[in-house]
Amino acid sequence: MEGWERAHPAPSSSQLQIQTVSVLSDTSDWTDVVMAQAGSAVTLPCLGSTPAQWDSWMMMSAGESHWTVLLSADASGGPVHGLPRKLIQLGGRMFEITEDASLRFIVTATAGGRYSCSMRVNSRTLEKRIVLLALIDLTITPPPPIKLDGLVRLEAKVFPAYVATRGAWHSPTGARLLTSISSAGIFLTKLPHVAADDQGLYTCSIRVRGQSHKPVYNYTLAVAVDGEGPRLPEGCKMPAHACRRGYSIRSAAVLAGSPVELPCPPLLGDYVRLYWWRPDTLQDAQPELAFSFDRWRNRTHQAKPRLQLQGPASPGSTGNVSFLLTPALADAGHYQCEVFLDSEAFGQVTALTVLRGHERLSSSSLDLRCEFAERSQVASVGWTHVPALNLMQTAIIGRVTITVPLPVTPDTAGPYTCTLRLKTGQVVSYQYTLAPPPT
Repeated sequence: MEGWERAHPAPSSSQLQIQTVSVLSDTSDWTDVVMAQAGSAVTLPCLGSTPAQWDSWMMMSAGESHWTVLLSADASGGPVHGLPRKLIQLGGRMFEITEDASLRFIVTATAGGRYSCSMRVNSRTLEKRIVLLALIDLTITPPPPIKLDGLVRLEAKVFPAYVATRGAWHSPTGARLLTSISSAGIFLTKLPHVAADDQGLYTCSIRVRGQSHKPVYNYTLAVAVDGEGPRLPEGCKMPAHACRRGYSIRSAAVLAGSPVELPCPPLLGDYVRLYWWRPDTLQDAQPELAFSFDRWRNRTHQAKPRLQLQGPASPGSTGNVSFLLTPALADAGHYQCEVFLDSEAFGQVTALTVLRGHERLSSSSLDLRCEFAERSQVASVGWTHVPALNLMQTAIIGRVTITVPLPVTPDTAGPYTCTLRLKTGQVVSYQYTLAPPPT
């Protein structure tokens, strides 16, 4: 068989496109399932060592409702169609009958369907066996080698689709990857933002329907990674996805210790990254990766402890994502959430101003301090008291202080409010209440 395969080469890849429309019934009338790729050699089992006088093989192709006789051969080894018993040519294809009556041939793109093997003794049917030959087509897009930080799509397409009951992709380390069934019989996984350690063999496991001597078939695709990464956008001196790309900016202000939502673009992507620019830094400053979530690999990286991913945290869930931050003063700044879907990136930037109030006591006065960070969005900030008092108020960059003389009097007692107003009109306040003196 090995020499015969060399004499009859497999079809080229352009000839191996599997048809995707099947009119075969999904009735499980077969006794065995064999899955193979176009261009590979396949052996369809018959009746094993059962003694018989002769055997025959018939085929029902996809879209047909009748059987076509492929060949018949006398078990004693007599000639069939003018050729020796073991090698038979039919319709331009070569078939081999093994000693146990199995049928062996090179799979073509149109070879899928039902194959029936019958063996007779004294003109009586001893047994009939139907083998369903299913075809699988594996594709990797784009073709290797894959550039660093690129996206890879691994797809397995089974024909007929109803043969596959389950399918899953696994990484070279054996970790299970999220597998999407985009349509019946098509099992897809993605590798967004490819790194050097993503190189290796990826396995697709397909469980077939009904009875089969081999219930699970495994196929592999090799992912090779190129050491060269993508070109940076013009004017960008850092990784492409860390550049501020002119996304829309949303302003928000929050009191330190209070939760605030950092929204992301409203779509379910392959990968989510949240970048953070420290407060009051220059436009071209280097950001930090605060959080990343890979939906396909189910991989999470978190650098800021007060940050939580909201939405579809599990690999198979659907919906949009966002982040919930409970900030300290130092957590102010610009947050850029990017959602990657295939080769496109969608972003949303939040300019977050954080306000923190605290007091400082001395023997003669009480200083009430109001500190704030990410000043670029601030319109005004200051202290007020009801009723209004003529108290000394000092301001330096990022801090406003009001000094209350001690001891406390009925006039200086009461609520003190520090109000921060953004340029958008949003207001956030900190309040400190000074108890009145005892009567």
